[in-house]
Formats: sequence, C-alpha cells, structure tokens
Amino acid sequence: MSIVRVIVTHTPIYVWVVFVLLLVMGVRRLSPRRTHLAMAALAPVGFFVWSLATAASMFLHLNAWTLVAFWGIAFAAGAGSGRIRTVPRPTHVGDWIFAYSATWQPLAFYMLLFFARYGLGIWGGFVPSMANTLGLVGLSLSALTAGRTMADFIPPLAQALASSKARKVC
Repeated sequence: MSIVRVIVTHTPIYVWVVFVLLLVMGVRRLSPRRTHLAMAALAPVGFFVWSLATAASMFLHLNAWTLVAFWGIAFAAGAGSGRIRTVPRPTHVGDWIFAYSATWQPLAFYMLLFFARYGLGIWGGFVPSMANTLGLVGLSLSALTAGRTMADFIPPLAQALASSKARKVC
C-alpha cells in the first residue's frame, strides 16, 4: 500500500467536505455574478468557524493563552490586510444584492489554504513531536483567512445597512 493511498484513505470525511466546499466557493468566483449578501457571508462565517474549531481542537494540548494569542494576532493581521485590494470590491446593485467581478484569486487562495492545512496535518501525524507547533501554524492560517474574509465582507455589509436605513427614512 503506497503512502499516498494510506494518507488519502485515512483522511476523515469532514476534510473532504471542507475541500469540496472550498472548491465550490472558489469556482463560483470564476465568473461574474450577483448574489445576496447572506450568500456572500458564507465564506467569512465559514472561515471564522473553521478557525475557532481548530482552536477548540487544540485546547486540550496547548495553553489557552497561547491559542488566544496566536488566533488573535493572525485574525488581526488578516483583518488589517483587508485594505490591500487585489480584486475590485463588489458593487451594490440594490437592497442586499451585490455584483461580484470574476477572479481566479479566491480559488487559488482557497486551494493553497486547504493543501497547506492538510499538509500540516499529515506532517503532524508522521512527526507527533511537531504536532502542536504545526497545529499552531494551521490555526494561524485559518485565523488569518477568517480575518481577511471578514475585512472583505464588512464594507458591503455596512453599505447595505446604510442603504436599507436610508430607504426606511424616506
């Protein structure tokens, strides 16, 4: 039995579910689309939950303050990177609908994130003495992504809220 086959067959089902979800989210961004802001919230909320689930899974193995520090610093760094624009911000179409331009970058980033996290998990399995350190790196990657996707989501949310509030006043 080859090592690749052992790795693939011993990978938990939820890992493949995460892979498919990231693939679908990335492929959706390959073409221009209009979407309700609630659908656009799936990525930031999903990455936020994934980062918290990663921290929770490590809670028994590491000091809680270490987890909070790594998560917080990485989340803040991701949120701070929201000012760096590599794709145009979505355009407010009306109500809670936004138009997103086509881009390959989210798909590439989601796949890079998945395979980095997957590779760190495999490495930790083969070298248990490194598992906690590799877990912190994975936690940092997840929290960084959660912060970045939140930073990308907040401006359209604020715009939709302001538009909704303005309509109610009129």
